[in-house]
Amino acid sequence: MTELTETMNLDQRGARVKSRDRRLAAIHEAGHLVIARRFRIPVTSAYIFPTDNPAWDEKHWIGRIQGEFLLHTRGQRLMFGVAGAVAEMSWRNVEDLDWSEEWWDAETMSETDWKMAGCVPGNPDGPCFTAIKRVARHFDRRTGRLWPSLIKTARTLIIQSRPEWHARRVMELAA
Repeated sequence: MTELTETMNLDQRGARVKSRDRRLAAIHEAGHLVIARRFRIPVTSAYIFPTDNPAWDEKHWIGRIQGEFLLHTRGQRLMFGVAGAVAEMSWRNVEDLDWSEEWWDAETMSETDWKMAGCVPGNPDGPCFTAIKRVARHFDRRTGRLWPSLIKTARTLIIQSRPEWHARRVMELAA
């Protein structure tokens, strides 16, 4: 294999990693957004964006959602908090995701998501697992009522993350 071929293969793998990270960031934020809509929780913004110069083991894309999340019941906040991680696990076809060992890893959810769920990172409690099960039913690929909305919302977030979409939106706002 030539040096050029090796470089191209690394570039292709890097592009696939970035693409996968963008898709997972979109699925994650879409999970939060779909559950927020389900409970009529006011959301002011939701978006994904690339990180600046991530290390090889860090995410290339992350997301943010902003709104009035403290105005609702604890059960709804729990479901909202776990929705991003549940959406990612559903996307990746994790079996028995409500019992997945991933829940015992503090990195499974962001610090903000753990706080919203009212759990110590990497130490989910009974109410947290109840919320995970409820969200998992909604996001089940075969039978979940919210699965189609999750996929559609994630696609929208991906489209809105493209530079050409931002440029067009800036021009529309300036007009």
